[in-house]
Amino acid sequence: RWDARTAETEGPNGAQAVKSRVIYSKALKRNIVVVDMPTPVSGVVMRYAANGLPTRTMTCSGVLANAIRAYAKWLKSQGILCAYHMGTFSDRKTRKGTSPSDHAGANAWDLSKVFFKDGHSSTVSKHWGSPFWKAAKAKAKELFSHVVTPDEDKKLHKDHMHLGRPV
Repeated sequence: RWDARTAETEGPNGAQAVKSRVIYSKALKRNIVVVDMPTPVSGVVMRYAANGLPTRTMTCSGVLANAIRAYAKWLKSQGILCAYHMGTFSDRKTRKGTSPSDHAGANAWDLSKVFFKDGHSSTVSKHWGSPFWKAAKAKAKELFSHVVTPDEDKKLHKDHMHLGRPV
């Protein structure tokens, strides 16, 4: 498990210590403790959905890092080599209102696309409802208490799964 002060994760050179840091969230109006989790995570390469570039680190709370790591292990077991995401920490309010986003507390991860080891890809926007994405949602609900998909919000989540508030 990730610790609020120091954590172990696998990086390109094996396990390495990851130290936490404190940042101020304007949306939450308080300090939060985050870690910069190196990637790949559990053998899954992480890339930014916006530009396809590899993610070097993911800024997240310790509990989110634990949940992403467990979810990445599940992705790997499904034959996923690469996951495209829209980010973790983002100091902002929700897009619908005035309350802080899960991202403001570094407690959410948005997943949009995966690449399988056989070379094919699957996106939330084009393949939602497929057996893989149904299973992905079910697994997400085991690890996160706030899962938002196109099923719950076709307008703001038509192209990604919001995985927030790790359990």
